[in-house]
Amino acid sequence: MAEKAAVLVDNLRGSVREPEAETPEREAHEKDVRHEGDRLAPRYAFRAFHDIVAQLKGAPKRVLLLDLDGTLVGLRRRPRDVRVSQKAKRILQRLASVPNLTVAILSGRDAQSLERLITVRNVRCFGLHGSEEQKRATRISREARQALRKAKRSAQQELAGFSGVAIEDKGSAFSVHYRGADVAAVRGANQTLLAIVAPLRHALHILNGKKVWEVLPRQIPGKGSAMKRLLAASPKAALAYIGDDEPDEPAFAALEGHVTIHVGNNRETHARFYLRNPGEVLRFLGMLERELK
Repeated sequence: MAEKAAVLVDNLRGSVREPEAETPEREAHEKDVRHEGDRLAPRYAFRAFHDIVAQLKGAPKRVLLLDLDGTLVGLRRRPRDVRVSQKAKRILQRLASVPNLTVAILSGRDAQSLERLITVRNVRCFGLHGSEEQKRATRISREARQALRKAKRSAQQELAGFSGVAIEDKGSAFSVHYRGADVAAVRGANQTLLAIVAPLRHALHILNGKKVWEVLPRQIPGKGSAMKRLLAASPKAALAYIGDDEPDEPAFAALEGHVTIHVGNNRETHARFYLRNPGEVLRFLGMLERELK
């Protein structure tokens, strides 16, 4: 377990030089694949459960990656209020004991806060979209660190006047949450943040999430890049990724043909399957553990 986890760490973080069983649910949630424009709409994961299990069982090595907020746990107005239930931790612990299965949390949160929330043995926690594990992280250039410090200071000063807008410092990145803001405050905060980052865009970029903007160094391009590295390093592995947010879409796109599950009501996704909420995710994971063990 320690050896395969160490390999996963290196594959996710990458090079510092990188640039960049059917259930009785409502009928409406059990439709097969259909076309929406140029993209196939996802299948309900419970309806496709046997196909998913067969794909994972047929591989000599399996990797299960999970987002946290909105996937394993419900979204909260303040990220610090989030707690991982004992039920979720028990399911993760059982999954981590399945032979030839590596389990990891891949989140926009920093690795240290993930470790505090998960506390499950043999489940790896990768923060900042796959670039960071506690005590091990992608190195950020001096130019990017200086740009990040400047952007943080400006954001703390210039966004303070927008009600419902809050800044979360993640060390090598920062987030601007606006779940409690009204439309006018969101519009003003968005324009202000764009103006702050624009002159620093050579070193920084912004990821849009659910009621959050994340400002990161360009050495941390996102989850899609992390998945491409993992695929290149483990071409024979079967990967499963479950996430709910816009930053998860590049990961879904990179994992074409693998098991990708979007959580939520949005059907315009690169994921092949969907679940409706974190409660369904936990039930799905429990079923998966029983089939794979």
